[in-house]
Amino acid sequence: MQQSLCRQKGSWIIALVAIFSFAMASSRADNEAASRVYRDVLKSSVWIYSSRGNGKAATGSGSLVDARKNLVLTNYHVVGDNPRATVLFPSYQNGKLIAERDFYIEKLKRSGIRGRVVARDKTRDLALIELESVPANAVALKLALDTVSPGQTVHSIGNPGGSGALWVYTPGKVRQVYHKKWKAKVGDEVLSFEAEVIETDSATNPGDSGGPLVNDKGELVGVTEGGAIGARLLSTFVDGSEVRAFLVSKDVTALPAPKRKAPVRDAFLPIQDEAKFFSAESVTKVNDDLREIFRKYNRDFLIESYMSVPADQLEKVKSSNDEKTRYFRRWTRERIKAKDVNGLCLIICKNPSFLYCEASPDARKIFDDKTIQELVDLVREQFKKKDYDKGLAEAIRFVREKWEKESD
Repeated sequence: MQQSLCRQKGSWIIALVAIFSFAMASSRADNEAASRVYRDVLKSSVWIYSSRGNGKAATGSGSLVDARKNLVLTNYHVVGDNPRATVLFPSYQNGKLIAERDFYIEKLKRSGIRGRVVARDKTRDLALIELESVPANAVALKLALDTVSPGQTVHSIGNPGGSGALWVYTPGKVRQVYHKKWKAKVGDEVLSFEAEVIETDSATNPGDSGGPLVNDKGELVGVTEGGAIGARLLSTFVDGSEVRAFLVSKDVTALPAPKRKAPVRDAFLPIQDEAKFFSAESVTKVNDDLREIFRKYNRDFLIESYMSVPADQLEKVKSSNDEKTRYFRRWTRERIKAKDVNGLCLIICKNPSFLYCEASPDARKIFDDKTIQELVDLVREQFKKKDYDKGLAEAIRFVREKWEKESD
């Protein structure tokens, strides 16, 4: 009898251990799936800054939904009636996401992407921003074909104003999907909204508005509207069915794809030193030189440094020299198109350590492959000595001499 009880007790212990192990494995799998969704959706997520005049501004979130037309989706109440907005995508350092808000506040002043609000739906509280350019690694977010249902797991990314971080992940469960009418104050105006909405137990905050709500496949199922005041763990999202209706509306479908040839600029392209290779004095001096080259020869020398390639591309880029060269060639050519460069583009990266230079089509007569290699070798020689400022100065001197020769 005692042996039988011991055997039963042992069986219960084994069963409990098995159940606990299964639960732990399921939890790990769920966490890995959520992390994967977050990494994927991050490629489409943006932080939005919208000036309200008189020193006032609104910030919010959004997602790239059309890479061909450079269109970002957000809430109407994020942009209001302001015709312009400035947008930032995530940045990385040594393959790791930079999350600190202060970093992006500073970057916003230097290299925020300018956008034009091209469509608004004041009833559904939706808006579209057309960007001047998008990063080479940005990916348009796919829209889900079906709506969600109660009990389904969802994920959102936003930029809550009360946090010191951006690109904040929030999990949730769908509570209900229903039709709703509500009011909200936008500036000095109280607006009435009406739409199909998703209610979840997500903990969203001001600043998350306009950000993506996605399913386990990383597909867009809703747009963050906001949390309920006076209620805990109750947030509302504009349903994906309303997004689809907005995107196929006449105002949106009539939008042309942006012309790749931008209007003639009246200003030079300043150096963008995200990786902080160069001293402040050197950057100031080089910007003066670039301004003079633009004024005198109507030519550009776009110089950009980066801490790293996107985390999801890092291993691939490091796999071989050929893969690295292909990646940076593509990246540089995309920057030339995005910035409408009339001259040269030099990209310098810390991780992996690499620099690549390319000439725009109308500058290849002067800067052929051999001449570009001479320039790269000149810069690389000084970089190997850690004399980054001298390498930059040598590059400017070399390029200026070529433009002067062309103009003779």
